[in-house]
Parts: sequence; structure tokens; C-alpha cells
Amino acid sequence: CGDYQLFSKGWSADNLVFSVSEGARVIYRKQTVSSTTSPELAQTLVLQLPLQSTESKQKSCLPHDVVAIALDGSLVRNSEYALYSIFGEETLLGYALDGFPLYGKSKAEVDECGGASVDGQYRYYLSEAAGPIISCFSGLPVEL
Repeated sequence: CGDYQLFSKGWSADNLVFSVSEGARVIYRKQTVSSTTSPELAQTLVLQLPLQSTESKQKSCLPHDVVAIALDGSLVRNSEYALYSIFGEETLLGYALDGFPLYGKSKAEVDECGGASVDGQYRYYLSEAAGPIISCFSGLPVEL
């Protein structure tokens, strides 16, 4: 995108949980809420990522430096290659903002976005050549 920027909105990975529900990967926050009788556990929706099984022909540019959500709920920034490159291609790091999984460093031949289809499922890999984590989205990304 011509207006690529650093992501500056607030984000907290505290108590984030991933689940799959009704065709979406749902990220919600577990919180204990006090009530008059006893504490209750509440879930607050934070983000929904699409579940996609095939690569889209439509490529989307990167509007900002955040490209994925790590499994621990932290934001994955496109410049953090060194941080994640210690993981191999079998390690699921998180999910890109377009819903596709992001895996560690691989020698696999990837497309212009940084992804490849494995057993009919599209996924992103960190390239052997250090650089950005991904170059574009293979699907439509959600907004944070």
C-alpha cells in the first residue's frame, strides 16, 4: 500500500484465547467479572479471522507493519523476522490477518506474498532469505 504505516493502536495479549466457531477463527479475551453472588468468567470478542482452505487469486497490500497474530496473542510485525526465524517450517507461529496460518522458516518455494500450498492448504512461511515476514496478503485481511 502506498500509505504503509506502523501500527499504533493499543493491543494487549493478556488472556487472549483462540477458538474456531461458525467458519471463523475467533480471538477473544477471558475476563473474570465480579457479580453480587460470585465471580463469573466472561468472554469479550477481540477479533475474527476468516477460515480459508484455498488461496485467493486476489492479493492485498500491507496497510501497516502488523501482519499476523501469534498464538500467544501478541502482534507479529513484518520487521520481526529475526525474532521468529528461530522456528522451523513445522512450527505454527500464528495466523495472518487474512486468516491463513503462518509457519516458521522454510526452504519451500513460496509465491510473491510468501506463501505456498501444502496438501491443498495455503500457508505462509518465513523465507530462508531474511526479509519481511510476508510481502502481501493472499486473501482479504481484517482490520485491527
